[in-house]
Amino acid sequence: MNNPDKFDYICGVLFAKLYENFPVPIKTADIEEFDNPEEYKFRMHSFRWLKENGLIEGNLVSDGSMNNVRATLKGLTILKVTPESLNQKKSVGEALMDAAKIKAPDLIAEAAKSIFLRF
Repeated sequence: MNNPDKFDYICGVLFAKLYENFPVPIKTADIEEFDNPEEYKFRMHSFRWLKENGLIEGNLVSDGSMNNVRATLKGLTILKVTPESLNQKKSVGEALMDAAKIKAPDLIAEAAKSIFLRF
């Protein structure tokens, strides 16, 4: 998987969990899909990018995870949008949650791409 696809997947999994748990903060270390220790640096840089661009808030941890993570107003607003590109009547957040439940990496990444079309 190339870096943009990995990034979309990580964002998709993260935003599915954030949307499902909002407004309760989460720990990314508790997300099963993020168990691969070899990917911790890439995840850490992905989380940092999302935080620096105002989509999430939380505390970065040296092991590549985050604590007390939740979507910001900007992030939540994007998750509630129903884009035409998804060809359905679900919001981005709902599409991400559905894809995460069936553990479909391609669907997760595809739904996550629609987040960044808003910029």
